[in-house]
Amino acid sequence: MNRHLDTLKKVREKENDIPRGLRQDWDKIQNIVRQSKNNEEIDYGSFKLNLNNLLYALKIKPDSYL
Repeated sequence: MNRHLDTLKKVREKENDIPRGLRQDWDKIQNIVRQSKNNEEIDYGSFKLNLNNLLYALKIKPDSYL
C-alpha cells in the first residue's frame, strides 16, 4: 500500500468530487487499505480496479504501479 500512498492522498483531496456511482468503490478501497494495515489478506486486483475507476473519474494520473 505504501507505493500507492500519494495516489490515495490525491483521491482523498478530491473525495467530495467522487461521483455518486463510485462512492461504493471508494468505500471498498478504504476497507482494503484498513485490511492491509491489519496484515489481513486483501484482494489486490479489486483494489487496483476500483482505484483506477476513481482516478479516471477524478482525472488523477495513476501511479506507476497501477
